[in-house]
Amino acid sequence: MYEIGLTTAQSDSHSGAEPARRLAGLSGMRFKLKALYHNGILLTSEEFSDAPRYVGNLVVEDWSQGGMLRRFIRQARLLDMTIPSTPRDLIPPLFEPQIVKMTDNQMTLHGYQIHVDTETGSIQHYAQAWVLRAVTDE
Repeated sequence: MYEIGLTTAQSDSHSGAEPARRLAGLSGMRFKLKALYHNGILLTSEEFSDAPRYVGNLVVEDWSQGGMLRRFIRQARLLDMTIPSTPRDLIPPLFEPQIVKMTDNQMTLHGYQIHVDTETGSIQHYAQAWVLRAVTDE
């Protein structure tokens, strides 16, 4: 576990129920998250200021369901831990996240998200960046 509240773990799947003990070690530190892109298109300043804000626990882990290559893929997840036995993703995971900027109170992760069209079954990979700020008071 890192000082900033990140935790790393190996996950057999990111969907469905997860063992509560695997995520029980999460730091009490929470993050506010805003996404910089929508469907791979960079938001304007106005769109970004109006974008939804999510608050949850940040987890960075290896995901074993690595697509066609069947390899571990790093993923970042923002989890709602209101009910610790059933954590849920607040926003789709960010795959292959990389820290591209970090200050005393904020960091930006860049990677991609996967979207599945439920009507056609097509899969799209979109560029995404998360701006994360540690929650100090709620």
